Amino acid sequence: MENKTVYLDESSNNNYIEALEQTFNKKRNGDSIEVKEGKNYIRISNFPYFGDFEMMVISINLKDEWSIERIATELPAKYHFSLIAEGNVKQSFNNKMHVAEAGSRKVFLYTMDSLN
Repeated sequence: MENKTVYLDESSNNNYIEALEQTFNKKRNGDSIEVKEGKNYIRISNFPYFGDFEMMVISINLKDEWSIERIATELPAKYHFSLIAEGNVKQSFNNKMHVAEAGSRKVFLYTMDSLN
């Protein structure tokens, strides 16, 4: 399997699901999507609670290098908080590479405003 790049507009969690639908030609199941490509697997479930408050649960097992290119939008600031339960996540943010490991106290926390 080749490396993949998923492009999405930042704002609602629904955009992550839409981006996977477009990139992998898959269909969502309600507020969830599951992608299996070779030995790679990703499942996203979105839980909209009220107003702009949403929670997204992601299960990922990647053997290849996949990346997500987030495109900042003109929406008001939203907070993004990432907690890693197993493995690690690498993220380039403000031109610096950050790595968060499961079990560590490091998390990614940023606002949409900081992406601009």
